[in-house]
This record gives sequence, C-alpha cells and structure tokens, in this order.
Amino acid sequence: MDTIIYTINSNGKLLGYIDVKSFLSRPRNIKIGECVTKPEITVTVDKDREDAAKLFLEYDLLELPVIDHDGNLLGAITIDDILDVLVSEYSEDLLKYGGIIEALKGSYITSNPLKLALRIIPMIIYLYLMNSITGSIIATFTNVIEIFALLAAFLPMLADNSGNIGAQSSSLIIRSLALGEVRISRQYIY
Repeated sequence: MDTIIYTINSNGKLLGYIDVKSFLSRPRNIKIGECVTKPEITVTVDKDREDAAKLFLEYDLLELPVIDHDGNLLGAITIDDILDVLVSEYSEDLLKYGGIIEALKGSYITSNPLKLALRIIPMIIYLYLMNSITGSIIATFTNVIEIFALLAAFLPMLADNSGNIGAQSSSLIIRSLALGEVRISRQYIY
C-alpha cells in the first residue's frame, strides 16, 4: 500500500496529495507543488457511509479524502474503515432477509434469547395470520369431507411456519459463521 500525504493551502482547502514513494525518488530541488496530484474523487462529510463504500469498490481506492462543503480537508477514510462498513451493512441485509426487523447489536450467540425471540415474533405473527387465512379458505370446503378433515385445513399453516422459522434461524447461524462468532468443531460432525 502506497503512503500518501494530503496537501492543503493556508485556509485548509484540499489541493491534492503526494505519493511519498515517488516524491522521495525525485530530485531534491523539486518543489512540493510540482508533485501534487489532484484527487479525482472526494467525499463530503454528510455523505452516507454506504455511498463511500460504493466509491471504494467502484474505483478500487485505498484511501478517500473527506472534505466539507467549502473543500476543506477534514480527514480521510481508509480501506480498513470501509471493510468494517461493508461487514456491518452485509450483516444488516442478511438479517433483513431472514425476517428480523431490527439488526442485532453484537454477537448472536451471546444475545439474550428473549430479545432474539421478540425481534422475530412480528414476522412469525404475520406469517401465522396469512396461513390462518389460507387455512380458513381450505376449511370452507371441508363440509364435503368428514369432520376430521377440518384438522387438515391447518396443515399448511404448520408446515409453512416451521419452514419460515427454520429459514430465520439458519440465516442467523450463517451470519454468525460468516463473522467468526461460531466455529464448527470436528467433534460435533460425527
């Protein structure tokens, strides 16, 4: 990774950057202003972190200067910072995919089971309601069959909910595996 130094004017406005390696290989009498490269991409302080991550991915950046609306240099975002953002955003998206409304703070394994249950209950209730409607529609046609056929009307609800709960649980475990919170041991495989 090349080391760069940002250059600013006396008012703090970003002028550009200098690649330290190429600067040190130039003749001693060269002026700093001749070595400055104007940055092609900057990000303002009010920009969303996801937008900054997209810039890193799109332009293969290692560092991105952060400026205010007047062009003053406030700092820089490094690739390490962006990797943390990408992991966080991916985890949030994975949890939403699993039907969990609010993202987990911290590890799934060490989270309170009651809090985990409260986060997935709204989706489970919604699914029960939808499956109850399906069961009710099927139940209207059971008068043709025997009385015990009424119980068969609720089989789709039970089957669907077990699948939905399993999908939510598996998405949480997959997230934990991806983040290294859970490690698979050979002793549990056999």
